[in-house]
Amino acid sequence: MQNQIVQSNDSDLKDMMEERLDISASPIMNYHDGIVKKISATKYLYGYLADDQDAENPLEEWDGVGRVYTAHRFGQTHGEMQEALALDSDWEPDYELSHDFPDVLKTHWVKAAAEDSDFQQWCHENGRPPEDSEKLPSYYLNKARRFWRDTGGSDNYLYNADDVWDFEAVMGTAEKAAYKELLEAGKIGDPDRAVLDCYEHSGVAWSLSGGGMQCRWDTANGAGVWVPDESAREEIHRRGDEVYAFGQVVEVSGLIGGNRKPFFFKLDEEYGGVESLRFETWYEAYEALQSHIAHNKLRLPRKKAERAALQVRGRERAVKEIAQNCVELYNDYLNGRVFGIVVATFEVNDEGEPELQDDDAVWGFYGDDDAYDSLKQEIEARDD
Repeated sequence: MQNQIVQSNDSDLKDMMEERLDISASPIMNYHDGIVKKISATKYLYGYLADDQDAENPLEEWDGVGRVYTAHRFGQTHGEMQEALALDSDWEPDYELSHDFPDVLKTHWVKAAAEDSDFQQWCHENGRPPEDSEKLPSYYLNKARRFWRDTGGSDNYLYNADDVWDFEAVMGTAEKAAYKELLEAGKIGDPDRAVLDCYEHSGVAWSLSGGGMQCRWDTANGAGVWVPDESAREEIHRRGDEVYAFGQVVEVSGLIGGNRKPFFFKLDEEYGGVESLRFETWYEAYEALQSHIAHNKLRLPRKKAERAALQVRGRERAVKEIAQNCVELYNDYLNGRVFGIVVATFEVNDEGEPELQDDDAVWGFYGDDDAYDSLKQEIEARDD
């Protein structure tokens, strides 16, 4: 029979083909069957995976997959990780970043000063507070605003005081409050970062924090951070603002038997909470979600705050999804799960023994399941 995929355990030629391979098969083939395809009466193809010994680090060489920065003591990316998390060189919150946003810092300084006993005492010593105690809170606020205006970062010391730093406790409170606001707003640190854990025991497994292997001895929580590159960030905003603001793609885990449709989409309750049918791939479910949004003319709220809140939620979903895929890719690289798909051509001689004619190899497939799927597609497409 022409162009037929032959089950490897039914082919007596399989073992002889394996013995005559020029490119060594990967040990991963202990978990996958070599693929034999009969082309003619004497010509066979044999497909398998080989280890890629020269694989490149995708998170250093590729666009669209971001970067992983680590706190490991031997790592060379401490500065990048600290910047992404808005930390200083001692791995503490870098409160000084709040001074890059004077309007935000001023708001929190004025509030903290008006509630501070030392500043209130200063107001009584350097002003004329009202006798009505109910008016004191407004008085303190006005004095704090004027003090900041006249001395905060200027040389106009109207009150015979140096500057806002005279009230160190007030400044400390203001810096912390401003830092928190700026961090949550994505004004400092990387707004699309994803904190990572690292499990290391006979291999390395990075994961989104709290989502991977958790071992009290072998897991370092918060050991790294994933940040998007420009292309990944564009995808986060496109996917999050335009699609995941309305719903998300869900993958069902733990499926057994022949169920090969683990993906579906679900709209948020604001948009009806509809769940779709199952799909074989994420791409199918995602495209179906896009089509549903367009077909039903779903729109984000007109109010700016409400619209922004849904878009932030959408981007958080996109960050989690994209970061997870990129980290899995990185794990494949770190653990040597990078392969070439090899198709060897054999001719069977008069003695019934296969003789290797040539072999074609394509390298750079990350993850053995994906590599094996690509191999099957390549074998199925070959007819000579």
